[in-house]
Amino acid sequence: SITGGGFGSNFLLSHTHHHAQDVTPEFQQTLKDLQLQYLDLYLMHHSFCVINNGEMFPVNEDGTRKLDPNPPPVIETWREMEKIKEAGLAKHIGVSNFKVQLLNDLYAAAKIKPEDNQVELHPYHQQNGLVDFCQKKGIHVTAYSPLMHIGQSVEFDPFKEPILQKIAAKHQKSITQSNTQIPHSFWMSNTLLFLSN
Repeated sequence: SITGGGFGSNFLLSHTHHHAQDVTPEFQQTLKDLQLQYLDLYLMHHSFCVINNGEMFPVNEDGTRKLDPNPPPVIETWREMEKIKEAGLAKHIGVSNFKVQLLNDLYAAAKIKPEDNQVELHPYHQQNGLVDFCQKKGIHVTAYSPLMHIGQSVEFDPFKEPILQKIAAKHQKSITQSNTQIPHSFWMSNTLLFLSN
């Protein structure tokens, strides 16, 4: 099972580095940048691959992602991540933002099964089917943005949401506290990952 490590020891393989020849050098650079000898958890960030042109978030002129015209199969990237784990450089490996079908395909083909799937998960986006699938396969779920992921075009303030205010008041907690504690069964087998701007 996945256990906690030091702060900052869980990182993502950028979706610009999914080709086999890029995975290990990118991982080694991460270790060097962090001045660490290993990571507790290393995740493949997204199943899609964008072009590696030196930009962190390559986009086309219209603002869409600049997808790699010849993306590698996910299993090709995963095989390189398996080598990293086998070398003891990552204690655990997993994925981020994978849906059931893709995760199932990867699970079936992988020598080392994904140990974690980090996804957006909160009371308004529970992804029950995905969470159930992961639990059945023994894949830990990490919830990012458990207080809700709010895009730039969305005008929604969870701190003004009447239902959340009511739950918080009932339990004499802040909305932040109540959203991470209630309902307990929702979070019981998942990990929360809070993101800040």
